[in-house]
Amino acid sequence: MDATYFILCLVFVAGYIHLSSCAPYENDNDRKGIDAVETPLADKKLIWRGEMEDMADEGKENHEQVDNMLENQDIVLDRRPKASMEPAADSSSKRDYANVSFLVYLDHTVSMSNHILRFNNVVYNYGGGYNVHTGVYTVPISGAYIVSFHLELGSYSYPVTSSLYVNSKVMVSSKLKPYYGVKQASQTAVLYLKERESMFLKVDRGNVGSSSGRSTIFTGVRLPYI
Repeated sequence: MDATYFILCLVFVAGYIHLSSCAPYENDNDRKGIDAVETPLADKKLIWRGEMEDMADEGKENHEQVDNMLENQDIVLDRRPKASMEPAADSSSKRDYANVSFLVYLDHTVSMSNHILRFNNVVYNYGGGYNVHTGVYTVPISGAYIVSFHLELGSYSYPVTSSLYVNSKVMVSSKLKPYYGVKQASQTAVLYLKERESMFLKVDRGNVGSSSGRSTIFTGVRLPYI
């Protein structure tokens, strides 16, 4: 009886171990519940992975398009003509509208009596506006100009007036009196000048000139884009 009972117990234990190894879940409902959760998650992971790969491919294509656009832009910029910073060659007759400017000076002393002061040396005359023979600057192109003059005066015992004219109109003046003890006159102005207008300097009396260097000058430049 005891042996039979022992054998039956062994058979029961062996059967239980076998069933446990073959069916790790208590029943089919547990397995189905787990599958119901795991399967959609796996499917979503596959979908997300596919979307991420598509986004990566799209981003790569966009980067390639941007690189191509930048490369093409660089090629176009390289083909554009380079703007020269050097001024055009000096010419008294040729009008250079891209760089209209002049600088002239007087290298000797002259006696003035309210007539046009003629500067006999040209440093540059881009646009060909200044005439050394008449002392008149003829505006080659309309626009805003910065104009300046600086004069060295001789000894005087009376007031001396230096004036910048446009046509027959005084634009700016510099008036000196003996008790100032000053022998230099200067003025600077921004003027809007029209093409073919005439600009020149007059000194009403006294001596004007340079004792040394370029102390008696007349200069102007047209401002771009105005």
